[in-house]
Amino acid sequence: MKKVRTPDYNYNFDPKTGAFARWGKTLTDDPKWSPLGPEIMDIEISTICHGLGAPCKFCYKSNGFTGKNMSLETFIKMFDKFTPNLTQIAFGIGDIEGNPDMFPIFEYSKNHGVIPNVTINGWQLNDVNAKRLSELCGAVAVSRYNPKDVCYDAVKKLTDLGMTQVNIHMLVSEETFKDCQEVLEDAISDPRLAKLNAIVFLAAKQKGRGTYLTSLSLKKYKELVNDAFAKKVRIGFDSCSANKFLKAIKGLPNEKLLATFTEPCESGLFSYYINVDGVAFPCSFMEGQEDIKGIDLLKIDDFLKDVWLNKEIEKWRTKLQISCRSCPIYKI
Repeated sequence: MKKVRTPDYNYNFDPKTGAFARWGKTLTDDPKWSPLGPEIMDIEISTICHGLGAPCKFCYKSNGFTGKNMSLETFIKMFDKFTPNLTQIAFGIGDIEGNPDMFPIFEYSKNHGVIPNVTINGWQLNDVNAKRLSELCGAVAVSRYNPKDVCYDAVKKLTDLGMTQVNIHMLVSEETFKDCQEVLEDAISDPRLAKLNAIVFLAAKQKGRGTYLTSLSLKKYKELVNDAFAKKVRIGFDSCSANKFLKAIKGLPNEKLLATFTEPCESGLFSYYINVDGVAFPCSFMEGQEDIKGIDLLKIDDFLKDVWLNKEIEKWRTKLQISCRSCPIYKI
């Protein structure tokens, strides 16, 4: 168990289960941000992706057959600047074999007390790579595209190896609503998903090749949530859609309990993003925004002072909190 104790900011983190609890001066007090640096880092280590044989038409990163990889050397240079407050890293890749340094990067992270997690597309996941993922990662998410069998086969391969934290990532939009309904039904009917941990719904953002996507209406989102509860399928959601989830559960008998486990946008508050070039932004969707300047981690000495307590980041923090931690950039 990793524990942090200060007068105003505290947490417990269990690296085996991923259980995390944060509080402030009292157990009922929620800190507005972490003064000690991010708890979670989102790090892109490859932009090379063949999708499921072809690049995904809605990829917000616009990844394709050619791209860049982050080297182990670059990762180590950045990692050694991170604050000890860090508990986990969510790694972003395209093809699972796109970056030859991926597993060495995971090993370095885990050997230095930070749990690596990763999202994969499931394409061409072989037994060797699945075993390495099960040995090194706390959690693995498999993105669900069509054909869905690629995702479901990957889930089974990983859960058969004993992994308990295997999730499905499902993009939520008006255009994918029927697929979202289908994956909930599959979770209870497809034997390959018998040991699935949860379906995590990710709100679509109009970025990259996904600019054509339409935000799902609250009515349909609520229908989706209620359907999951009725089917007793475990679900999760990205912090982008947390406030939408809070609206969807209004009036439910267990509303207060569900709200306790709901964390709205934490970018720049408790988490941070680094792209494949080692340039940092509060979140991955802010990369490329005209008014957001990234910080090159290879050119700074003190992460806490030069990044986390940077004046521009403090402005973003204030802006996010004023909006009640609802995204001020995209319509979710």
